Amino acid sequence: MLTLSSLYGFAWGETADATAKLQVLSPNESQVILERLGRLRKDILTLQADFVEKRTIPSLGTPLQFEGRIYYQNNGIFFMEYVKPLRHILRVLKNEALFFVEGSTTADLVDMPAANGLAGNADIFALNPNKFSGQILEGKAVYVLMDRGGNPDGKGPHPKLLVSLGKKSLLVKEIRIEDESGDITEICLFNVQTNLDIPKSISAFELPDGVKINRLHQP
Repeated sequence: MLTLSSLYGFAWGETADATAKLQVLSPNESQVILERLGRLRKDILTLQADFVEKRTIPSLGTPLQFEGRIYYQNNGIFFMEYVKPLRHILRVLKNEALFFVEGSTTADLVDMPAANGLAGNADIFALNPNKFSGQILEGKAVYVLMDRGGNPDGKGPHPKLLVSLGKKSLLVKEIRIEDESGDITEICLFNVQTNLDIPKSISAFELPDGVKINRLHQP
């Protein structure tokens, strides 16, 4: 698997600085891309890819770095299997996000509206073009969908979201989410594969016996 150090300059720089480096498409041009995207999404039943992730938290001096594999199935399953530096999982199913660290005796279950980062935006891979209200920007090899959270200054009730799509495939290459606190989650996808069977260990994942579930942000 690729390491973070070999990826800088490939995607994060272009997407993070999208407003400065990319051209904003007109409404008519954007509509053409959204219609293409809508047709493609109907044909994608599953998606899986290797990923590298960087989380920048203002209170920490050094960004956190992770590697793993991501799985999406259009019946509502979204699963991130982290393998470095610590083995843990994030599963989104039925509007709940499950966090579990391998070997732990507890797991956290969070309502989707209260989840941060990609856990709160797992529907990216099932993006409904008819509901997208942001801007689309164009680069040499990518389109970037940008949603500023409902307000022009990006300080709305939802995170600022940038999604980089391959220009030919329209498959997700990079995701950047910035929440109201200033935390930034950046994820690059590689070796993207569509419509392959999801491993049973993922689609039918169960916590080990004896693990206690902590339900967070629930009444």
